[in-house]
Amino acid sequence: MLLRQMKYFVSVADNKSFSEAAVECFISQSAVSQQIKVLEDELGVELIRRSNRRFQLTSAGEYFYAQSRKIMQEVNTIKNTVKQIEQHEQGLFRLGCLNGYNVIQICTAVNELLAAHENMNIEILWGEHDELLAKLHQQELEMVICDIRPEEDYEELVQHSLSEEPLWAAISVRSPLAQEDYLDVAQLENMQCVLLTAPKDRDNTEKYYQRLLNFFGNCVTPPRLSAALSYLINNTAFMPLRGRDASMEGYRSFIKVLPLQKNNEPILVRYAILYNTNETNANYDKTQGSNQSRIKRLLLEKLLPNYEF
Repeated sequence: MLLRQMKYFVSVADNKSFSEAAVECFISQSAVSQQIKVLEDELGVELIRRSNRRFQLTSAGEYFYAQSRKIMQEVNTIKNTVKQIEQHEQGLFRLGCLNGYNVIQICTAVNELLAAHENMNIEILWGEHDELLAKLHQQELEMVICDIRPEEDYEELVQHSLSEEPLWAAISVRSPLAQEDYLDVAQLENMQCVLLTAPKDRDNTEKYYQRLLNFFGNCVTPPRLSAALSYLINNTAFMPLRGRDASMEGYRSFIKVLPLQKNNEPILVRYAILYNTNETNANYDKTQGSNQSRIKRLLLEKLLPNYEF
């Protein structure tokens, strides 16, 4: 039994789809199916009961899934700890940033710091909200820049507000709504909502936008932008866009981007810098602490004009 077979099995169960598991694991769908069949043959039990292009976990499959998740989490913890030991020795500062948000300002700030401080080591990792917060809580990142969601608890984190920006929506230029100056969520209730997100974040992302927009229609989560654009071209859907994504340059011949409102009020999304205090960081290394604090302070000074350390 191989770890990668456990990984494929867990991915299939999490995504409830062989095809989405294949995308997540960067292999073909047939390879996923083959490896799970090998796993079932080795164990001598059926883990997944297949029927008419649907499937469900057997009782043995449910047990194996729960145990495999624990093992995969332990393996990831070991791998991350080993990486952290090496990275702390090298003085690496890991900055997690929300995909598409303020890319130019963030990259410029990091570039200026690296140019001014020859021995400084900063790595930018781009990702989605849930992924970034999980890595911050697990001490895999020193600092995160992402959107703030009212339903979430940030009490254990230090928070510095960055900006508050409007939400936009992309629709087909053939839609009658494309002639409007803005879109109200009530006008979109009969359309599908297209969300670009990783399969593992799908449920949380759908719930977030349902609350934010008060939208309870059908949501679709295509695996890539090209598939998302197909929904818009067919004039059957809209796609929410954060401020920095709203330009959609290169697609304006068939897409119209308009500000999104709810009850005639702009829908605003707040962004902030988040990080753990040293006291909550179980892997905090005092020998590297002064260097980490220095990089953190310099980044805050670059990104927050009125910041006082």
